[in-house]
Amino acid sequence: MPSVRSIQAPQAVVMIHPQAFTPNPQTAADNSFQRAQPPGDGHGLAARAYDEVTAAVATLEQHGLQVH
Repeated sequence: MPSVRSIQAPQAVVMIHPQAFTPNPQTAADNSFQRAQPPGDGHGLAARAYDEVTAAVATLEQHGLQVH
């Protein structure tokens, strides 16, 4: 697939891996993207968030974006 560059699309992005990832109870009531965290699942949730960012970085790099 040929690479097409646009002045409107970035050639590089900054991604930050989450280190302490938990739902925000103050915004959970009206944010449909947040769900209640199962008791004792803090480490599992943080690990899944970290893995999701890692996968997004890999996908961006596979498509030619430089990720910092």
